[in-house]
Amino acid sequence: MGTHGLRAAIASALEGLDPRDAGAVEDRSRRIREEFRNHAVPDPIAAEGRGAYRALGGPAVAVRSSATAEDLPGLSFAGQQESLLDVHGEQALA
Repeated sequence: MGTHGLRAAIASALEGLDPRDAGAVEDRSRRIREEFRNHAVPDPIAAEGRGAYRALGGPAVAVRSSATAEDLPGLSFAGQQESLLDVHGEQALA
């Protein structure tokens, strides 16, 4: 997030947001997702993902979001934000 200035973009997108307005929340969420999609994953992180994928032998995989609060000792909420199923190949993985 720091590499691409995403913290500032997220803060800007959330400024003045009424969390009770579902339409506005969806719109702002879409804007934030686009910010992430417009930037490549930093090379060291992408290389680690490619290596793990190759170690699996390159099968179809599920790619799930994960945040620090989603992976706790004894609990896992991975994919709570977004899940992509049946992902094939390193390019799709990225």
